[in-house]
Amino acid sequence: MTTGSFRNCARLYGAVSISSGVPDFFRGPQYRKVAPRWDMLKLSREEYDYEFGLILEKLNPEEVYRDLMVLGNNKPILLCWEKPNTWCHRRRVAEWLENGLTDIEIAEYGLSRSEVLPYFPPPEHIGPKQLELF
Repeated sequence: MTTGSFRNCARLYGAVSISSGVPDFFRGPQYRKVAPRWDMLKLSREEYDYEFGLILEKLNPEEVYRDLMVLGNNKPILLCWEKPNTWCHRRRVAEWLENGLTDIEIAEYGLSRSEVLPYFPPPEHIGPKQLELF
């Protein structure tokens, strides 16, 4: 399983939309259980994160993973609109799955997992060496 944007992955094998809407050219499956609601797109980042957290709280990561694996023919690429390494809900979904399941790592298409920026960046006052302690 990987994540990607419609720009670079929409025509690839396993592409699955997890967004509220899709581009006209996208013909793949859509999985809206982990898509933000349209009204959320106008919220502040803080409000959006809170509302999206409520959506994820109601879901089971194992069931979502199984659904996505079926829709993506066992190699799903979770798609939405944003460019790679841009703040985007697909990274939050990926991290939610990583945290809720064992032995799963979800990178952005074309990047290693270590090259993918986190959804919630570490606090600015904590340096990289200090983060290793946690």
